[in-house]
Amino acid sequence: MNATSHEILAVLLRATIALSVSALVVEGLIRWLRPRSIVLQRAAWLLVLVQGVVWGSMSLNVPCPAWLVSTNSGTENEVAPAIPAEVTSVPLDMPFVVGGMPDTTIIESPGLQSDEVDWRRALLLTWIVGMVGLTTLWLAAYGRFLFRCAGSRPAREAWAAEWEALLAREGVRRRIPLHVSDRIGPVLCWTPWGYRLVVPSGLWSELNPDQRAAVLSHELAHFRRGDLWRNLVAQSLGLVHWFNPAAWWAASRFVALAEWACDREAAGRHPTGPVEYARALLRVGAGRDSFSPCAATVRGGSLAVRIRQLLTVSSLEDSIMKKTLVAIVILAMLGLNVFRVQLVAQEPEGGLPIAPTAPLEPLPGNTSAPPGNTKHVASYSGVAGSYVIEPPDVLKLQLDKMVPRPPYRVSAYDVLQVFATGVSPEFPISNFYLVEAEGTIDLGPTYGRVKVAGKTIADITKIVEVKLLEMYAKPKVSVQLARATSFNPVTGNYLVGPDGTINLRQYGSVHVAGKTVAQAAKVIEGQLQKSLQDPVVSVDVTAINSKVYYIITLGGPDKGDSVDRVPYTGNETALDALAQLQGITQISGKHLWIARPASAKSEPGVKEQILPIDWAALARGAGGSSNPEIRSGDRLYISDKPLTELTQEPSRLRSPPSGASAPPTRR
Repeated sequence: MNATSHEILAVLLRATIALSVSALVVEGLIRWLRPRSIVLQRAAWLLVLVQGVVWGSMSLNVPCPAWLVSTNSGTENEVAPAIPAEVTSVPLDMPFVVGGMPDTTIIESPGLQSDEVDWRRALLLTWIVGMVGLTTLWLAAYGRFLFRCAGSRPAREAWAAEWEALLAREGVRRRIPLHVSDRIGPVLCWTPWGYRLVVPSGLWSELNPDQRAAVLSHELAHFRRGDLWRNLVAQSLGLVHWFNPAAWWAASRFVALAEWACDREAAGRHPTGPVEYARALLRVGAGRDSFSPCAATVRGGSLAVRIRQLLTVSSLEDSIMKKTLVAIVILAMLGLNVFRVQLVAQEPEGGLPIAPTAPLEPLPGNTSAPPGNTKHVASYSGVAGSYVIEPPDVLKLQLDKMVPRPPYRVSAYDVLQVFATGVSPEFPISNFYLVEAEGTIDLGPTYGRVKVAGKTIADITKIVEVKLLEMYAKPKVSVQLARATSFNPVTGNYLVGPDGTINLRQYGSVHVAGKTVAQAAKVIEGQLQKSLQDPVVSVDVTAINSKVYYIITLGGPDKGDSVDRVPYTGNETALDALAQLQGITQISGKHLWIARPASAKSEPGVKEQILPIDWAALARGAGGSSNPEIRSGDRLYISDKPLTELTQEPSRLRSPPSGASAPPTRR
């Protein structure tokens, strides 16, 4: 409930801010461009209201520009320091101190809430009560309107004939009876027994036939346009943000524009034009009807504004550029609320920007330690989202909050915080109590021991209250879980085993090989969710051990060939690779080259790329092509013969000698 309240309030706050900003932008845009199209303006205000109910978002991953990555290279993307030598497959146990409060992280109990969470619940409850209350007022207003409408009676034959003639002329087949009333109208409404047009009997007798026809045309326009239901939808969208004046402003503008549209249609059908129709509006608009969510009345909106709109309306249409500009701005605001743009760092060609670290000692009793020489293990923090985890990489997991899934049952060596009121001040109960090995807590010599092992927090509260009722009349007890020893911490460094899994101990094993960092985090969260409530895990690759390159020495028939498998750290050059062999003194010819597997950008038919190395220039300190960069999967050849003399032995150049594993393939 705590997490749910926090998430709902956060989404509601984001939505109401988006609605408010959109309302200001739309109002400013309409005042600046002054569009004549009512359809365009209503669409704009409707999208403003839709902003308030867009509670979900989609992420768009955009490649991060290289210049932005280089600018931030000294901060978030900075190469991490070396991994400590004490990296283990699982983190150490939490320390425990008997006889006092342990020096550990307090675990939040799902049974008790902090003041901050109480405020969130109160705000969420206020929001729900506000919506329910306003909905109740709407239904009550509609009920009162139906009660008043039930007292109406069928109109005179002459008046009904005018209405029927208008319906026939406009091709409306639905039967909409015309009624007169002494209390309400003119209003087109929906009732449980169908549509009905109600007009005031006194006013209807004073209007001439042309004025009555104009009013009837206005109400018929509401029916043809479906304004009753459209207005109801707009007002319902605003109801979600009943506390935000911008939502009510947008809904009122949407409803007012419907009146303007019907005024234009009725004035265009009036035989004497908009001037006479404006006079009819003044006669009709003398009174006000009570609000009803399922009714449309010619008296709606500001009469002064509506008459000004009628008399100043222009026959010119909005330009295509004006319509396009309004549409683009509205859709852009909606897109900013729906989509979340995330910059994703791209893995540079040739490997990730990682750096060599201190030696990683083999784990005691762990058979999944990195093979070969471990002093070249790499450390990297903030791996790009496209990096694929492989054995024997090292992952760092960070879990900020550990909340047991309710109902949590207390076990031995847990720590409970018990507070009681209504007891003797001389023998208070307000302290941390250790659950002893036999499953009891000692409340002191006055109250004795209480069995709590295997019980929930609510059960323990009742048990302690029953215990105190033996001595006091109305004791009140509060119990909180201060520490749960049955839940080991998840935060720590984990080595990906040969089977592609990491061992989370009591939480089980999780297969992460072949997954990206984001996918691995989601899988780990799913595993932890079996024991913890709403876990959120962050994953970093702190040691990339799955990328290697090879140094192949071709000694000929006398000396034989040799191969060395060297872990790839991401910043080696040919000279760095040669330093791994302590030089090349055994080779007299000093012929060197790099065989690099073909990439996706290589020309068709090309299987590998050959990069020759000038040893003499390299020894003199030359750079550039004389000291090329080493990449994962490269093979650095050292031979006593030039490459041209070895073309008859392609097998020695195309693959490592027998017994050596092939370079891993970056997926």
